[in-house]
Amino acid sequence: MAIFSLEDIKQVIPHREPFIFIDEIIDFDFESRIVGVKRIDGTEWFFSGHFPGKPIMPGVLLLEALAQTGCFFCLKSSKGAPPGSLLYLTRSDVRWSNLVVPPCEIYLEVVFVSAKLGFWFMNAKASVWGREVCSAKITAFAETPKSST
Repeated sequence: MAIFSLEDIKQVIPHREPFIFIDEIIDFDFESRIVGVKRIDGTEWFFSGHFPGKPIMPGVLLLEALAQTGCFFCLKSSKGAPPGSLLYLTRSDVRWSNLVVPPCEIYLEVVFVSAKLGFWFMNAKASVWGREVCSAKITAFAETPKSST
């Protein structure tokens, strides 16, 4: 059951179709952790080229899905980046361990580590059918909006 729907997510992060990779948020501890879900059925635009006849979710899009989930956490958590901030992925140490093939649901878990001087540090993992497919240490930078004085 969704805590935040796709429409709720769009109220928080700037990503839009065809480049939004979270369908809903199903768990959210406003202090430390978030879990999102991305459903794929094989008709998504990227499968026509990756790979014809053998669709495999591109690894960089798994990383993007984790980063977007982390972005939602950073903007909505109790530690919150200022409203209107843009978050940029600045660093990742990522490991892919299994292929993701449609149809499936990808569970995207991000755990907050720390924040300092506008940088957010998170640990993330993606899983399908209870099996980890990707893990990453992610750093993002929050560009805060300029205040008008």
